[in-house]
Amino acid sequence: MFKSILTVDESTLIDEVYVLDNNLVEPVYVLRPIDPEKREEWQIIEKDLVVILRRASDICLANNKITQSERNQFHISVTAKEIIRALENNITDPQRMVAFFRVIEDIDEFDVKFKSKFIDTDHETEILLNEIKSSIREKLPLENQFNYRVNWKDVSNRTDYLTKFQIDFYTVIKRQIDYYMTKIQAKDVLYNEIFEHAIQCRMLNERYFSRDEILDKVKTFVLSDVSQPCTLFGKSGSGKSSIMAQIAIKVLEWFPNPNSISVIIRFLGATPLSSDIRRPLMSIIQQICTVYHLTPSSLIQDSTTIQELKQILQNLFMQIPIIEQLILLFDSIDQLRVEDYNCEKWLPIHYPPNIKCILSTMPMITEGNGEQKVEYKILDGLQSLFPNGTMIEIKEFDRDLAQQVLCSWLERDGRRLSPLQMTWLKPKLEPYSPKQGDPEPTPLFLSLVYQITQTWHSFNNKPDRDFLKIQSTRDAINYLYNQLSKKHGDILFKRAMTYLRLAGGLSESELEDILSADDKVLQSVFVHYLPPRNIFRLPGTLWIRIRNDMHQYLIEKEIDNTLIIYL
Repeated sequence: MFKSILTVDESTLIDEVYVLDNNLVEPVYVLRPIDPEKREEWQIIEKDLVVILRRASDICLANNKITQSERNQFHISVTAKEIIRALENNITDPQRMVAFFRVIEDIDEFDVKFKSKFIDTDHETEILLNEIKSSIREKLPLENQFNYRVNWKDVSNRTDYLTKFQIDFYTVIKRQIDYYMTKIQAKDVLYNEIFEHAIQCRMLNERYFSRDEILDKVKTFVLSDVSQPCTLFGKSGSGKSSIMAQIAIKVLEWFPNPNSISVIIRFLGATPLSSDIRRPLMSIIQQICTVYHLTPSSLIQDSTTIQELKQILQNLFMQIPIIEQLILLFDSIDQLRVEDYNCEKWLPIHYPPNIKCILSTMPMITEGNGEQKVEYKILDGLQSLFPNGTMIEIKEFDRDLAQQVLCSWLERDGRRLSPLQMTWLKPKLEPYSPKQGDPEPTPLFLSLVYQITQTWHSFNNKPDRDFLKIQSTRDAINYLYNQLSKKHGDILFKRAMTYLRLAGGLSESELEDILSADDKVLQSVFVHYLPPRNIFRLPGTLWIRIRNDMHQYLIEKEIDNTLIIYL
């Protein structure tokens, strides 16, 4: 249908710049990569494309093939879309938005090159811009609209305008902050902590692939008379956290009366308040008291010791009605501080029949090398503490299961890979020699490899040599790091990661300060444009972009009321 309304030349141009991607179950046309050496040529092609697509969208709308909203996607800019979305999202609270309008009265006295810096010379674009302005004026309160008229050639007039704009901007933003500070409700620390772990649980379940043999063992434990905890153990990346998240959801199906079941889960180290065991214990005590309307045996304060918290929790267990079932899950004990690896210090020993405790951990953590090497045998400590406890080992996938996992992820995301691309991928599903490291494929390894394949299009028919070399989790991480380095700039990205690693954790402001003091970072950033005259530092948006791409690999912990980022 689309090509039927285009001329031969227009169809030829579309075929040159767009290509069909069959790696989506519902194939789409995607823009071919732009050759950096042909950017001037591309600017001309881009203008022609805009005209072609806009004309085609108008014809499709006239023939009822697309909606008005779909047609508008071809006529408005990304910035306009963001403005429209903001107006729609804040329709009940327009006070949140502020608009500044400026008219340069002598704009026609300048040449075309200068005018292009301030206005769009395209007639249709001007019409669309006026429509956006009208929409803003209609929906925003008058006190949140600021209008300026300036003669740009008149230096005095221009200076007055810039001074007034600066004062108005400062005043209104301060007013906005003051207004919304009065609207902020008192922070419910317990609610926020529970909510963060619930989000973590949901995220882990999105990538979960059923491992029925493990869930069956856990189910047997939960429904048994065994009083000592159940421990899931396995190497890093073996999928322990995903299984714990699945248990939190599935356990309700294992009882005839799910209304009598309460599940409390803590992904240790995954939230700012969960790396120090005191905070999780305190929040669990508060949650139990809230769920069962209980009162702790003694007042909990900042000075309450871990041993006292353990005893308070133990006492609460005895107060929970026998007809109620509590499932308590502690995931990733190995993510706690070193001094908390010894679970005897903080974990209750005795559990009534209606309370089941499930733990997960790596068997051992090793720090240092040579004579400085220290081994923390977490699993041995748990086995000694609970000699009759249930121990379940989580092993890596075999080839068949690994292929099932990848196929399930592709199906869920509405994607597929070409037969040629599958030949690149299949060697990654084979266990490799333990001499090279831990056996693969683990769930973490598969997740990293799958993340790489999400950038593949069906027309990518040349293998990436670096991808073919991937054999381990470390290889996959290095590959992703290199891709992010290319995206964000090699010097900026690698130095940001290095500073985080060497410092053992930094706040965002500390990291930005360090990067801003690094001359090589600044030189790499300010290649194509000059920095502000008075503030010679890294633009904050550059770190935000890196953080957004790295969020699943960064850990946040709260230390002295400050969020610290760890790699």
